[in-house]
Amino acid sequence: MVDKHIAVPHTPLVSVIIPVYNTEDRYLRDCLNPFMMHADPRVEVIVVDDGSQAVTREVLRKLTQGCPNTLRILHRTNGGQNAARNTGIDAASGEYIEFLDSDDRIDWQAQITVMEALERHRPDVLGINTVCVTPSGVPTGSWRYSEPGSPYRDVPAEVVLRECSALWRQIVRRDLFDKASIRLLEGIVIGEDLASVVPLLLSASKVGTVGADLYHLVERSTSVTHVAHPEYLLDIIRAFDFILDWMRPRIDVGELDAERWLPQIERLAIKHICFAGIARSVDWDGVRSPSISILKNYMMQHFPRWRENTLFQDDESMHRLNYRLVLAEHYRTYWLCLRVKRILRRFG
Repeated sequence: MVDKHIAVPHTPLVSVIIPVYNTEDRYLRDCLNPFMMHADPRVEVIVVDDGSQAVTREVLRKLTQGCPNTLRILHRTNGGQNAARNTGIDAASGEYIEFLDSDDRIDWQAQITVMEALERHRPDVLGINTVCVTPSGVPTGSWRYSEPGSPYRDVPAEVVLRECSALWRQIVRRDLFDKASIRLLEGIVIGEDLASVVPLLLSASKVGTVGADLYHLVERSTSVTHVAHPEYLLDIIRAFDFILDWMRPRIDVGELDAERWLPQIERLAIKHICFAGIARSVDWDGVRSPSISILKNYMMQHFPRWRENTLFQDDESMHRLNYRLVLAEHYRTYWLCLRVKRILRRFG
């Protein structure tokens, strides 16, 4: 039922964009179920079928019959997740864009809390909390910008920038895409979200967080982060090229403050290139992976003094054992630690 106290707006408050590519029935059902079970005129659901097989298109048709919310299914040829998201953004009419992967799900009560925060405070970007769950819904961890239940608060953009590597961790005002003059980066897998959200955050005038555990990330052994894909190892370089190419002209004309933002981007590069990129290369392609030297050379070219970055130096999370091993180039030891950890997990 529609909550009676909600006034029907002329346009939706939030457009939820869900790209779908041959997603298994059970995940699709769990993803769409909150929008089938609850109605709210502030919500518009846009499902973008990114060239799925006919069986998936039929499942989508059946699962969305009788949806009480505004819901559209758009079909396109396969172009990748961000290409599908861009199609959804182009079609959206909501004031805000919310991203949801088709094998994940949202909590409806948290959705209400988020929409109330958007209506009351009107941020350009809102950081929301993520709970990691098993396919059956058992929580296994969380990524939170603020404590559960805490009210909305305005924060410096840096607070969200530190942990913004997934698009679905932020809800973005739709006109911010025009203000930032970007479309989501297409054609890569690793780093596509990071590359797209950084310009949005740097263009935002008002950033906030709210303690709503909205996004439920379903952990699957078949996700791209759990299966070796050596062909994607250098995607992260294209992601940072995109960010730097966007930033440079804006720094040159004084639109962006280099002293404020370049150390932040350098810290992200340490995290995503020096650590995660090389760690992934070791894991997926071995300790002699040619990607390792390419990633190291990229850092030396673009961030030659990265070890002096005070944000990195002061961040305890970036000095744990896994970081220390990779940044000190103890790749074989790191590889052995990974294997031992996986064996213990299997038998634990």
